[in-house]
Amino acid sequence: MIFITWFLAGKTAALCFNITPRGRFLRSRLARLAIVLSPLFFSTWVAITRIEDYVGCSLNRLFARLITFQSAIIEKM
Repeated sequence: MIFITWFLAGKTAALCFNITPRGRFLRSRLARLAIVLSPLFFSTWVAITRIEDYVGCSLNRLFARLITFQSAIIEKM
């Protein structure tokens, strides 16, 4: 999403404050900034909702720790 943000910033000239792009809607700096930052806000929202939706049982966490510990021991051998 950072690539898309930089791509949109280049296309809309959102970070170039001395350039006024063509088009009626894109003359507003706030509109250009909103267009550029929308992918970052969307990806942050998706990440937060994924974390909040994941509610693991205590047994799931216990077995995940055991598997991780066992994998670390096998890797060190």
